[in-house]
Amino acid sequence: MQYRPSRNAALVILLLLLAMPFIGGTASARDLPPIKTVGIVSDVGDKIRLQHIGFMVFSNKLTVGEFPDWQMDAHIKSAIESALKDRYEFRAVDFPKGGIAPELGGFQFSGPSPEKNMREHAKPADGQPIDAYVVVWPHRREVYPTNQQVEGLGLLTQGERARLYMALAVTLVDGRTFEEIDACGARIRDVSMWSPDASYMNDAPDLYAESFEAMTPEQKQALEQGLKSMVSEGIAYCMRDLKLAP
Repeated sequence: MQYRPSRNAALVILLLLLAMPFIGGTASARDLPPIKTVGIVSDVGDKIRLQHIGFMVFSNKLTVGEFPDWQMDAHIKSAIESALKDRYEFRAVDFPKGGIAPELGGFQFSGPSPEKNMREHAKPADGQPIDAYVVVWPHRREVYPTNQQVEGLGLLTQGERARLYMALAVTLVDGRTFEEIDACGARIRDVSMWSPDASYMNDAPDLYAESFEAMTPEQKQALEQGLKSMVSEGIAYCMRDLKLAP
């Protein structure tokens, strides 16, 4: 499934009413094929975004920082293993970094295709078959009620408000056919009809900053910890939503 972002609030509400898979999930336990071995591919990367939405379009600003020391992909992999360790055997996967979701900048009619990219690039490290892959990658989500979007992980500021956000997709892929079994949008709370972006954002007033350089070391540490906490919750939600964990 390719993620196709909506362009206005009305469509967001329509998607909520229709209960799209990225919001609520569609599979039941009996829909899953037999799965004993799982390969994990987290392709979120090291980029953290500091995005500002102003009153006018020319006051919008996006800054992207690289934070490899935070090891977000390792954190995501650990969160998945923690949720699934009592149910599945894990197999290592060889996969090129950045292979699922290359640069998403600019308007796009469709998002990356995890199925296609996994089929082309993923290989079991030991050469043995893997029943299913759990693939985590950055995608775009709407900022209600604006026409702006966020992607991946970062900090969003609007006016005097600052919020941490997590725009991540989790796709369960068949290990033999590389077809999508199901997909989930990571979230930390139930979707609100009137404020859908609240499901993947947390207020962070103490982290308000105009640039990464303007942040104190304490603020950067709090940013890292806050995002990792959100990711852990979002991954746990998706493991349940995909019926991989109880």
